[in-house]
Amino acid sequence: MGKNYRILFLLGLMLCLKGYSQEVQVKGKVTSSSGEELPGVTVIVENKTGDGATSGTITDINGSYSLKADVGSILQFSFVGFLSKSIEVKSQTNIDVTLEEDLQQLNEVVVVGYGEQKKKTVVGAIESISTDKIVTSPTSNLQSGLAGKIPGMTIQIKDGELGSENVQMLIRGQATLNNSAPLVLVDNVERSMNNLDPYEIESISVLKDASATAIFGVRGANGVILITTKKGTPGKAKVTANVNYSLQAPTRLPQPLDAVSYMTLRNEVIEQHNDATGQSNPLEFGEDVFQAYENNILPEYYVDRNFYDEFLHDYVPMLRSNVNISGGSDKVKYFTSIGYLSQGGPFKTEKWDEYNYDNEQRLNRLTYRANIDFQVTKGLKAWLNLSGFLQDKNDPIVFGANQSAATTASFYFLQMASFADIPAISYPDLNSLGQVVSVAGQDRTPYGNLNRTGYRVTTTNSLNTSIGLEQNLNALTKGLSARVLVSYDANASHIRGFRRTYLTYNASIDDTGGESVVNYTPAAGADIELVPVLTQGHGSNFDMQSSLNYKRSFGIHDVTGQFMYLQSQRTTNIQVPFNYVGLVGRMTYGYDSRYLAEMNFGMNGSEQFAKGRRFGFFPSVSLGWVLSEEGFMKNQSLVEFLKVRGSYGIVGNDKISNSRFLYVGDWTQGQGNYFAGLGGVPGLPNPVYQRTIPNELVTWEEAAKTNIGLDLNLRGGIRLDADVFYEKRNSILINNSPIPSGMFGQQGLPPLNEGVMENKGFEVALGYDSKLGQNGRFSTTFTTSFARNKVINYNEVALDADFAYRYRVEGYSRGTAFGYHNLGYFESQEEIDGWADQSGLGGVVRPGDLKYEDLNGDGIIDVRDQKPMDYPNVPELNLSYSLSANYKGFDMSLLFHGVTNYSFDISGRGVYDWNGNAYGNYKNYFEHHQQAWSEERRANGEKIVYPRLHFDGVSVSKQPSDYWIQNLWFVRLRNIEFGYTISKQFLSPTGIDQVRVFFNGQNLFLWDNMKYDVMDPEVSNSLSHPIFKTFNIGANITF
Repeated sequence: MGKNYRILFLLGLMLCLKGYSQEVQVKGKVTSSSGEELPGVTVIVENKTGDGATSGTITDINGSYSLKADVGSILQFSFVGFLSKSIEVKSQTNIDVTLEEDLQQLNEVVVVGYGEQKKKTVVGAIESISTDKIVTSPTSNLQSGLAGKIPGMTIQIKDGELGSENVQMLIRGQATLNNSAPLVLVDNVERSMNNLDPYEIESISVLKDASATAIFGVRGANGVILITTKKGTPGKAKVTANVNYSLQAPTRLPQPLDAVSYMTLRNEVIEQHNDATGQSNPLEFGEDVFQAYENNILPEYYVDRNFYDEFLHDYVPMLRSNVNISGGSDKVKYFTSIGYLSQGGPFKTEKWDEYNYDNEQRLNRLTYRANIDFQVTKGLKAWLNLSGFLQDKNDPIVFGANQSAATTASFYFLQMASFADIPAISYPDLNSLGQVVSVAGQDRTPYGNLNRTGYRVTTTNSLNTSIGLEQNLNALTKGLSARVLVSYDANASHIRGFRRTYLTYNASIDDTGGESVVNYTPAAGADIELVPVLTQGHGSNFDMQSSLNYKRSFGIHDVTGQFMYLQSQRTTNIQVPFNYVGLVGRMTYGYDSRYLAEMNFGMNGSEQFAKGRRFGFFPSVSLGWVLSEEGFMKNQSLVEFLKVRGSYGIVGNDKISNSRFLYVGDWTQGQGNYFAGLGGVPGLPNPVYQRTIPNELVTWEEAAKTNIGLDLNLRGGIRLDADVFYEKRNSILINNSPIPSGMFGQQGLPPLNEGVMENKGFEVALGYDSKLGQNGRFSTTFTTSFARNKVINYNEVALDADFAYRYRVEGYSRGTAFGYHNLGYFESQEEIDGWADQSGLGGVVRPGDLKYEDLNGDGIIDVRDQKPMDYPNVPELNLSYSLSANYKGFDMSLLFHGVTNYSFDISGRGVYDWNGNAYGNYKNYFEHHQQAWSEERRANGEKIVYPRLHFDGVSVSKQPSDYWIQNLWFVRLRNIEFGYTISKQFLSPTGIDQVRVFFNGQNLFLWDNMKYDVMDPEVSNSLSHPIFKTFNIGANITF
């Protein structure tokens, strides 16, 4: 045995000596392809099998390195911004290496207004996102899928109605009192992004400062979103199929009490009221009713309902699929795509046999695209882009008595209101005879609204076409080219269906026969036959762009230029067309890749304004300095790339009013305005009067924008992008001009361009990228953005001197609410008697009601004591954290997104007790009302989360105050994805190039400080359609 150990020891020693004898000292220098020495390059020694590093070093300031390595091992050279290189160690002791620049990183192309630039030469504030990050969001709406992914962009889903989602999208907050929505261009043409298939998109660029947006003139003040769709590349046809299947569920809903809890709490409220007032109001629910519930007596009458559970699906399916084919040759390149979306609605419906119409809520959408590029001659390019969609949406009418409910109007908020208003004890909506049952006096019920009001099918289609030519004009001068783009888009909508009303019945108990039975008698409403509905609409957009473009390098001097003429016309139904013309220009200069300058201008004309005032000139200038290209930055090993940039410019906004042609007076015939109340003169027609006064000086808003930015890449994969900005918006159109004293005959002056606002903030993105061995990659990014605005002028007349705050708009952020400052609950009648008088706010003040601060000190609590809430109704601060990694076929990514500095009013249905439209004599209570203030809870030290509940629901506590208007924050797991790519060696016999399977989800987890968990913190209020969390599985197959 000992002999064997000695043999093994000698063999191991021989192997060690052999390995030692093969070790050599290797040194060398690493340079770029231009001969520049590269400090900070990582050099790793890997053994020959490649299963792990044994040692490593980095190059010094001269690009030199030295280390020991075994013969046969692999030296791995890697450096951010360069392609990695592997070299086997043989017998040589000196290994010099040249690394090639990674053009995808250093020369990444960024889409800018009507053109492209290399990212390293961009001097404007621009953020871009590529297709791989876009498709990770399993959503039917592209806008909502971008939330949290782009610094400086605020996206909130205010309502999740199927096919009509209300998504608020802002760039750098709000800087105007009017329309704050950004301009959206798809392939350089103004188009909607709502119905785009994410798999068609190559990239999305967000332009934020004047340098990037001045070229858009009167349309660029609110920022610009540029969407570029995919194009073909030379090579054999590549077929990619994508399929996703999702289940969606509401993120959060109100939680009404069950029947017994409701009755118990209602009786307690009555007892509390009797104790406080000395009255003897009878309890509404006797012991016999509780016994009926306990013993399941007359279950068709004594019911226990939850309308959210009854009429909303737990999970709604969604199917998304896409097939695209790309390829081509040097002469023709093509990208074609077809996508399909099928999505169910959240409401449960059922067919009614009597009419057998289909009232199921669902949406189906087919999208298509064909982008074809031609190299006609050596110097002439042409392209043709065709795209569009066809969508069918099926809905119940919901409100059959209203004519508009069968057209484009949405009355789902009535359905959500009924869910909140009706308590669990209400009768079943449908009895065994098929009759719709309601409480006394009501002609609508949740079941009847969904299933007895008819249906509508809304068909929407759109066809977008673009044809372009680009001619090389090198024969005139090198670098010159001419480009023409003509596009025509047509869209149409067609709504067809039937509407009706229905008869409701009341339920009552009949004891006359000795045994209790439920009788049903006709009550409100009427059964009518189906009334046909047909509504149509159409629109078209025509755009034409022609430009001269110049791009040339003279040694170390890089010059580009662009001059473009634009013209567009948009029509909607039979309205007067919207017309727009403009001249835009851009010139850039770069010296030795170090000093950068750019000038832009937009000269635009809009028919919104009177003749002589229709054109405006909007210039910008920006400068950049690439410090990392300076000589004094060469001999350091920390900074790889460093650029500082700044811009200033003037940008316009002509989206100033919902009314057109404000410079034209509006005359009408009738008895309104200063003829109001006067009878007509017999025998004479009604008088003609001027309804609105024209403002011939009306003009666009002007935004003066300043931006200073920093782009930094450190060796080792750390990157930092930062911007600070300031904007002053002048000439904002406002309707708040006071009427001069003594002016006769007018009830209001025309809107005037007298509003002024300022907006300022910052954006920071900090990231890190690194390799995971030889087979993986890791990346993480933290971003934050802040934007705060203030109204400087609103022509606001100061309130009386006894107001604690004499202005309601000027001096505050747009959307700042006013309310009372609550000091907690009144604990006793003595405290109420010793406090300022609150009785004028409604109802009798009792212990447990909210106590408000007397800000003006007059001893009375009224509107004069209201104060501004701390923050506006749009988040000022956005934060995001993303992480992605891949290793040996496995990949994962996640995105956390949060907001704060955000005032959210939670009052209303689903929060207030006994609030809203009563159904009969009943209103509703919710889970948090069980922890309302009471003498007993206060005495026992129990948790109190709600003011005193009042017998009639009338309470001084239901006033706008900082009790209900919260300083809200929330953080949610916006996206998460896990994927696996099957190894090619398993796929090679099948002819399939790649298969990737994945799971992803959206809005899966939510953390927030909302007082009650009754609604998602993004929606507008409790009557909004819920927004969804989504669980998705999918596959990507490439042939």
